Amino acid sequence: ESALVAHTAVREAVTIVREDRPGDKRLVAYLILHEGVAQPDQVALRDFVGGKLPPYMVPAAFVFLESFPKTPNRKIDRKALPAPDMAREDFGRSYVAPRGPVEVIVAQIIAQSLDLDSVGIWDNFFELGGHSLLVTRVIFRITELFRLEVPLRRFFENPTVAGIAAFMTADESERMRIERTAQLLIKLSQLSDEEVAGMLASRGGVKA
Repeated sequence: ESALVAHTAVREAVTIVREDRPGDKRLVAYLILHEGVAQPDQVALRDFVGGKLPPYMVPAAFVFLESFPKTPNRKIDRKALPAPDMAREDFGRSYVAPRGPVEVIVAQIIAQSLDLDSVGIWDNFFELGGHSLLVTRVIFRITELFRLEVPLRRFFENPTVAGIAAFMTADESERMRIERTAQLLIKLSQLSDEEVAGMLASRGGVKA
């Protein structure tokens, strides 16, 4: 809250941890601006706060209010603060589609972990609402699918689809295997349940 109030446009700030979906806790900032100032861009706000705080302390969403809800005792009623709209357009960056099969799968994994319809290759995981617990889930899923572990430090250094995919394919001896695995996963995702079952049956994976 102190970091947010240091911004020239912000008069008051309240931050709370919301759990609008079970097990998915996100830091949300509620802001009242100084009279007459323009509403700052959310990306600029994240960059401003990110220059003062570690990534896990940067709010996943910013909600601008005219005033804070109050209790009968005139204290801020934190329970009455509205849920943020986590639609993609609120994150303030243009969508850039995945450029290859590895980026496609990494984008799908991250989008599923954040409950978003899509994630661009330059979208910052933490700006989209990610946090440390979700990082471990994403890494576990990548390891499960590709038999390749992404170090936690590497994820924090470049928390984007492009950055993670680049790390996964950096080793020349592993690149072909990783790309073939991604291509297979894409093909499987396009099949119906019946088609997958038929494929497994034809290969002896399912007994009649």
